[in-house]
Amino acid sequence: MPIEILTSTQRAEWERFPEEIDEAALTAFFSFADDELVQIAARRGVHGRFAIAVGVGALRWLGFVPAALEELPEPAAALIASQLDVELSAIAPARLHAARRARGEHVAQAMAIGAFRPCRDSDLDALRAWLADRALGHDGPLALLRGAVDRLRPEQVIRPGLTVLERLVGAARSDGEQEIHRRIAPVLTPGLDAALDEQAWSHRRQGRHIDQAGVGAEAEHLAEEVGQGLLVADAEAGDRRVVGGLVGADQAVA
Repeated sequence: MPIEILTSTQRAEWERFPEEIDEAALTAFFSFADDELVQIAARRGVHGRFAIAVGVGALRWLGFVPAALEELPEPAAALIASQLDVELSAIAPARLHAARRARGEHVAQAMAIGAFRPCRDSDLDALRAWLADRALGHDGPLALLRGAVDRLRPEQVIRPGLTVLERLVGAARSDGEQEIHRRIAPVLTPGLDAALDEQAWSHRRQGRHIDQAGVGAEAEHLAEEVGQGLLVADAEAGDRRVVGGLVGADQAVA
C-alpha cells in the first residue's frame, strides 16, 4: 500500500527549485572550478552547456535536477551565465525544455562532472537503518523525509524518487516500532502493561495523544530505569515492581 507523507502541493514544491537562494548557497553550489568549466565547455550548444551547468549546481544544492530548469532563481542563472561567458538574455527558457533522452544525457553529464552517483540498494538499506534509529526519537514522517534527503546529498548520492523515499520512511518507522517493542519486552509484564494502558487512557481522557515518537521516548525512559535499577524483576512472582514509578511504589524491593 502506498505511503503518502507529502500533500500534492508539498510534492510539487519538492520537485522544483526553491524560489530564492541565499548568498552562501549561491557561492557554494553554483561556483565552478576551472576543470569543471572545461568539461562543461566541451558540450555541444550554448543551451546544452547551460542545462548541464544548472544540473551540476542543482545536484549540489538539492540532490536532484528539477525538470523545470527555467525556474532556477535568477541570481544562480546569472552566475552560471557569467562563468560560461554568455549573456543570460541569450538563454531562451523554452530551449531548456529538452526531450526525455536529451534531459537524461544532461543529467548524466552533470552527475559525472559533479561526481554524483545513482542511489543503490545498499544506500537505501543504510538509509533505512539510520531512519529507524531517528524514528525512536521524536522525528515525525516529514522530518524523517527531510533527514533522508539531507543525508544523501553530502554523500553525493542522487535523490531517488519521492515515492521511494516515502515508502522507505514508512518501513523505517515500522522498524523503529518493532525495536521499541523489543526494548520493552523484557520489562513489559502484565502488571506493567496494565499500568501503561491506564496511563495511555489517562492521556486520552485529557485530550492528549501519544504518537510513535512518544512511545519511543517512553521506551527509552523504561530502559533507563532498568539500567538504574529503578525497575527490577521478581523472578518468583513473575512480575516487575517499580520504585517511584508506575506500579508497586509502596512495595519493598528484594
